[in-house]
Amino acid sequence: MPVQGALDASLTVGGTLDAPTASADLAIADLVAYEEPLGTLRTRASLENQLLRIDQLQLDRPAESGTLALSGSYNLETEEYSLSAEGSRLEFRNVTLPDGT
Repeated sequence: MPVQGALDASLTVGGTLDAPTASADLAIADLVAYEEPLGTLRTRASLENQLLRIDQLQLDRPAESGTLALSGSYNLETEEYSLSAEGSRLEFRNVTLPDGT
């Protein structure tokens, strides 16, 4: 997958095999995918009591070309999930797919 950027990440893992816990913070600066400059991607997620939560997944596009924000959760036991998304002024102008289109 043609993706590049500068990654900064932090991961904390704990708990037991039956009750794992984890938290992660991730930032990718100067993110480019399929030749499209995407800007900065930030993610904050956690796992506790069999609930995976994405507290923040935010993409800030360069040069005022939009934002995308997601949050949600997934219960590993019940397989129930929720998702919230909000975006503004998202434009993709330079995307080149693997087949050249």
